This record gives sequence, structure tokens and C-alpha cells, in this order.
Amino acid sequence: MPSEVRDAVSRLREAMATAVPPKLLDRNLLIATWRWPMVLRLSPVWISPESGSAERDLRSVQLLAEVVRHFDVIAIQGVMGNAPTVLAVIELLGPEWAFLMTGLSRETTYRERTAIIFDTRKVLPQGLAGQIVLPQQGKRASGDDDLLSEQFFRPPFFAGFRCLSSSFTLVNQHIVFGTEPERVREIQALARWIAEVRAGAYWEGNLLVLGQLQLLRDGSPVHRAFTQAGLRLPPGLVGTTTYVSSNGRRVNQASAVAWIENEAGQPDLDFPYRSAGVFDYTALFGDSLGGYDYLSQHLPVWVEFKVVPSHREAHA
Repeated sequence: MPSEVRDAVSRLREAMATAVPPKLLDRNLLIATWRWPMVLRLSPVWISPESGSAERDLRSVQLLAEVVRHFDVIAIQGVMGNAPTVLAVIELLGPEWAFLMTGLSRETTYRERTAIIFDTRKVLPQGLAGQIVLPQQGKRASGDDDLLSEQFFRPPFFAGFRCLSSSFTLVNQHIVFGTEPERVREIQALARWIAEVRAGAYWEGNLLVLGQLQLLRDGSPVHRAFTQAGLRLPPGLVGTTTYVSSNGRRVNQASAVAWIENEAGQPDLDFPYRSAGVFDYTALFGDSLGGYDYLSQHLPVWVEFKVVPSHREAHA
């Protein structure tokens, strides 16, 4: 590994150790979400002078993996094609790490996937996995289209996990940016699914919705639809900004983690909230990586919960 890359990884590790709580095997659960750049291929060199939006070099794999390893489970959006970055990051992280990933979305421009990466030393799949499909039976977009219409632009990916004595369900959502009414309709459709699941006492307990939710700002129609759905941000994420503009300013809240609020106005979760935040690396590297957006213009967002071993685990 070139010294320039080694130094960058070291600076990133030190910054994360300061900004993000440490992973404690039997005490906490760190859940994150991060929108990656849309990368179609990796260059087989450490430092590529021409790494653009469709390509990253091996240096980027090291930096992406360093961020991921600080969390127990992380939802990823923006995975493209054959998912070269996910596969390379998993290989670098080692055999204790695993991932779940969707098939390609129908949308023809991006051909995008979403993924959930997790540390199997803390988090294991619970057997639940799927994508949300709206019940629009028999409707078609046009006479030339043989696929059902009026679905999510990118079907949300949900999966169940277990950490010690706690089970939870993550809904990895990448809301269409499109127009504001389109964003509102997707949030409202997600709300109907959540209401159905919660009314049916299914497996999907301890729901957390996370991903690129396009909330942008308080008071917007999207934000109002979000709160009307019973979704709430953890205190540490209220009013935060997660998207960085081309001039280096954090301008809106594109990514978030949210829980469902119960009738008592409390998180409808079996494990208590501890802290939350946004990891800002924009000033960390200066121009040494060709700009802060070398990693992503979307910053990682995280939430920490308290978990405890089950009675059997505590006495093992």
C-alpha cells in the first residue's frame, strides 16, 4: 500500500474514532446509512489520476472499508451494476463481514441496487428479506410496457436482523428525487406499508427506516409527509445536513435514519436510543484526494442504541 494511501486511511480512522462511538460487543448497536457514488467499475491501481464518477481506484476501497468497519450494520444506496465496490469492500473487511443486496432496479438510467453490510460478530440475519411492491394489480404504464406501473422508483429493501437479545428490521429506502409531488407520493406509499405491517403483528418488528429519504429541510411537503407517517428522527439528527454541495457546504438533509413513534410519543423500539450523528469528512483530506467528493457528497449518518445480552448469552 502506498504511503499516501496509508496516511489517508490513518487520518480517517482517527477522525472516526473521535466522531463515532466505539463498537462494544455486548453494550451497543451502531446502525448507519450512506449513499455511495455511482461507480460502475474499479481501476486496478492504487491511485488513478482519472478516477471519475463512474470509476474508483483501490485507494477508494480502503477508505470506504475504513468507514464501514466502524459500524455494526450499514445500509448502502447507489450500488451500481455488478456492485464492484461492495464486493471489494467486503473482501477487504474479511470473513467476519457479510452483505445482503437487491437485484437491479427497473429504472433504465441507473440500474441501481441497494445493499446492507453487517459485521457478523455483532449482527446476524433473522431470515426476513424482501422489497416493497405496491398492490397495483393489472395496471401498466403504457401499451408498449409489459411491466406493472405505479411502483416505487427504487423498491425499498427490508431485512430482519438480530443483535444479542434484540431483533430489528431495516428498511433501506432511496426515495426518488424527481419532483416534490413524486417524493411525497413515495413517502406516503411507504407509510401505508408501515401501517399494514404494524397492524398485522408480522415479523417486521422494531422498524427503522433509513437511507436517502430526501427530507431536505424542516417544513417541506416531504418532511410533513414523513412526520404524518409516524416517522421521527432521533434527537441527534434533527436539523442536521448530510449532503455537501459542489462548493463544500452542507446544504440539506438527504440521508437519515428514522424510527416509528408510538401512541405515547416514544420510539416504538425494544432497545433504547443513545446517540446519533453525521460523520463529516469534507475537511479531512483537503485536495489530496482530488476533492472531498472523492468518497461521496453524501455523508454517513449513524445512530447508536443500547443492547444487552440475553440471559443465556450473559451466562455463557
